[in-house]
Amino acid sequence: MSSLARVAAAEVGPDRYVVRASGHIDVEVVAELRDALLPIAAADGAHVLLDLGDAIQIDRASLHVIASAARLSRRRGDDLGVVTRDPTFATRLAATGAFVQYHESVRGWSAQ
Repeated sequence: MSSLARVAAAEVGPDRYVVRASGHIDVEVVAELRDALLPIAAADGAHVLLDLGDAIQIDRASLHVIASAARLSRRRGDDLGVVTRDPTFATRLAATGAFVQYHESVRGWSAQ
């Protein structure tokens, strides 16, 4: 794992989960991101927020994991929530055909 990267998942309420990814989200942590995010995104009734607020860089492989999580969530009738400060993220994710719901903060998403 890159020394600057961190991926962690936490249940923050009944059926509500936050997966936080910070630092360089690249090939060195893509498996960790996949293992944390995809099972939750696929779980019935789970509402998931991916917090990328402290991500410095997101590579193509990681972007595809996020797109897969978005599709899994959508298949169950929910949208993957995302917090990001990266102004190019939405354009890059849209190019994959995936849809997510953007939020300004974890706190704002938690209040819904």
